[in-house]
Amino acid sequence: MKNVQIKEAVKQAVDALGVDTLKSSSFVNVLADYGAFRIADGKEKLIIKSLIADGYGAKIIGWLNEHKADWKQQNEDYVLDFVSRGNFDKKEVSEIVNGLLQGVGLISEADAAETVITDPEQELEDAKKSYTKSLERLVTKTKDCLSLDDAYYGVEACNELYFWEGKIALLMQHLNEKDVDWCKNKKLDCLAKYRAPYSKRKSVAQATIDSLTGDYNKLLTDSIVVSKGLLTGAKPFYEDAIVSKLDEMATKLRKAQAILRLPVTFDSKKDMQAAIEAADKRRKSVRIALFSIIAIIVAVITIIAISKARYAANKPSIIAIENKIGEGDSLLSLKQFDKAYLAYENGIESYGISYKQQMYQSKVDGKLKELSEQAIDEFERQCNAIIAANNVYLPIEEFIGVIPEQVRNDGRYTDRIQSVVKRYQLKANESFEIRFDSLLKDISKNKGKLSEDSKKELEALLKYNPNDYWLNFIKKRTTK
Repeated sequence: MKNVQIKEAVKQAVDALGVDTLKSSSFVNVLADYGAFRIADGKEKLIIKSLIADGYGAKIIGWLNEHKADWKQQNEDYVLDFVSRGNFDKKEVSEIVNGLLQGVGLISEADAAETVITDPEQELEDAKKSYTKSLERLVTKTKDCLSLDDAYYGVEACNELYFWEGKIALLMQHLNEKDVDWCKNKKLDCLAKYRAPYSKRKSVAQATIDSLTGDYNKLLTDSIVVSKGLLTGAKPFYEDAIVSKLDEMATKLRKAQAILRLPVTFDSKKDMQAAIEAADKRRKSVRIALFSIIAIIVAVITIIAISKARYAANKPSIIAIENKIGEGDSLLSLKQFDKAYLAYENGIESYGISYKQQMYQSKVDGKLKELSEQAIDEFERQCNAIIAANNVYLPIEEFIGVIPEQVRNDGRYTDRIQSVVKRYQLKANESFEIRFDSLLKDISKNKGKLSEDSKKELEALLKYNPNDYWLNFIKKRTTK
């Protein structure tokens, strides 16, 4: 066999001259000296000479030194590309390549027998079967609160699918097949089995809001438990069963609003707290009315006198914290959320006296809460603007910084932030898939090369997913 003679000659040449001889333009002559071509075969010499001139010897040295797990896939892709560019016989090239790899010790004789590439049509058929199985295995099926089936592919699933899509595209290009949308159509067919149409989701979501909003507000108002004792009663509360019911209803309403692309306004914890505070305030106002008018007057006079004295003694500290709060308000109006957060935080931390400390603490807490909600609103606005502009290549990390780190780490806001991030990333992945398909079409249309517009598109895709194997492979192969 050819590769046996070549294998032995390569081994002797590398042992005698070192592995760098693989990069030498005279490598064919070296192999001839060691008896690689006992039977005259000009085509064999031409293939080896072309491989070395194309940099294949350097690739082998790189694989020997780097020990990368995917080198066999890289080798297979290179052989397909080399055969396509040089119009060589794929089997002959594969046998010669295996002889070179055996000679340097990268593969065994058994490996060589398994890796001879002889039937690209069968390879394409096998790749399509693997892709179809992967579509079914990797799809994420969810069932939302409105009882509508849905499905999508997550980031890790997309990365695995990109591998098969790239391989299928290369094989189709080699075989001059024109069905460039095969992978895209297969993926859409798979999702269609699980995904409800948006028109149905929208209809059910609107019906949910129409039917539940009134019931939610009525339950919120009518179910609060207020003690009848005016002087010694406990604070108003909701029974556990009512709390669970309100949570369930609010969750359905929030998801319905998200489907309709409306601002999310239902928060059972906040709504219950507001109702409790309002009921408690009414109850306390009644209790206060029962106190003796004289006692109130005396208490008020005493408090005013003490307050004035303490205010005078602590005026510098009070002015300092008020200035810090004012500074934070100004920065907040300019949407400089990080600086505003620090101003509020530094103000309360530097307020080292006990006079009205709880009041200022509550005031600052309220400011921080308002800031957090505005920052998340701004982040959501930016996400929506990017999605509306169909420009979702920006990694989420590039603008999530509009939300101060303290807020991102606050567990009270995690669910809302993650909801925005998930929606953005799903849209980004959909856009990424569409434009990746467009890129593959351009490569096929331009015979393995990219147009100027698609070069810019490739750079944008790489900015969103810089570690994607096929994007980097395309860049490497089309920018030589």
